This record gives sequence, structure tokens and C-alpha cells, in this order.
Amino acid sequence: MLSYKILVLALLSYGAKNVVAAKPPATLFTEETCLGDSFEVAADGKCVLLPENLQKDISAAEVPEDVVCDFYTDEKCNEPLWIGMEGEDKCMSFSPLEISNKTVSVHCYDADSIYD
Repeated sequence: MLSYKILVLALLSYGAKNVVAAKPPATLFTEETCLGDSFEVAADGKCVLLPENLQKDISAAEVPEDVVCDFYTDEKCNEPLWIGMEGEDKCMSFSPLEISNKTVSVHCYDADSIYD
């Protein structure tokens, strides 16, 4: 019975650690001023296909601190548009980068995870 309690405590401890470690999502916007329609992308290391109505309609992003996002022109994150947009917790317009209205999919991840 004691080993069962230890196992349960270990699993709960591991789960709590993962919840605390989760980074906030990046938010993509259709307007350069971080207004308009928006879409959140979790920093979970997965390729995310934008909803059809937002594909090639993203003009700005707010990427949280310690999060990095990569933007792609295809559906499976194979054709890079912009790699390594680092979180600054402020609105980043795509027009200076000349990548407005080209994003189809996004890959965001915890910047600390690249060192794990």
C-alpha cells in the first residue's frame, strides 16, 4: 500500500511540474496593430495549420517571452517563411519583414526546451 501512495505522489508531482512549465500561447492577428481577428498557437512544438479563413491573412503576432515561433507558407511546416521569431511580449508587425499575408502554418515552442 505504501508503494502505491508513493507512485501516486510521484505522478502528481510530475504532472504539476508540467503544468507549471507550460508557456502562454502566441497570438496571431490579421491587422498590423495586433487587432482584428486573432488565433492562439500553443508553445507545444507542434505544427499548427491556421484555420482556412486566416491562412495568408496574418499581419502581426504577440509572442510571449521565452517562446519562439516559426512561420511557414505550406500546410505541414516544411516551407519556411520566418524562422525564430522570439517572444518580446509586444506586438510585432510582419510588414517590415515583408511576410504579411503569407502564413499558412505555425510552429511555436518553449525557448528553454531547445536546451533540455
